[in-house]
Amino acid sequence: MKDILKAVQKHSMLMYANPESTEERRHLIRELCLNTVVEVVEILNELPWKNWKPIKSQKNNTLGAIEEVADAVIFLCKVYLTLVQDLEGDIEGDFELKEVILKKIKMNTERLKSGEHISQKGEKYENDNRL
Repeated sequence: MKDILKAVQKHSMLMYANPESTEERRHLIRELCLNTVVEVVEILNELPWKNWKPIKSQKNNTLGAIEEVADAVIFLCKVYLTLVQDLEGDIEGDFELKEVILKKIKMNTERLKSGEHISQKGEKYENDNRL
């Protein structure tokens, strides 16, 4: 993870001035989040997502979708790196994104195993077909 964050940090220095104030960082975070949303929409544009059209008549470019996922992850890494500046830390510090991700996965897994995704009536939440 650190090698990805270092590469993103180096790339970011070419694109963005290093925001020094909290206000500048918040502005940059808004911009990066909007960019991330655009990339997520671009993932959908590479796949057959329209339920009103036959799948075979729609674009289905898995490799293109994977590239858009990479773009979205890059923008999210930039958000993380900008947020870490508020903690006066860096990617070498104690605050590790990898650890936060692993902790969240563990929490969400425990939630699923405990049935927290089940409504009080004992039914799956509406539109949750994965579980």
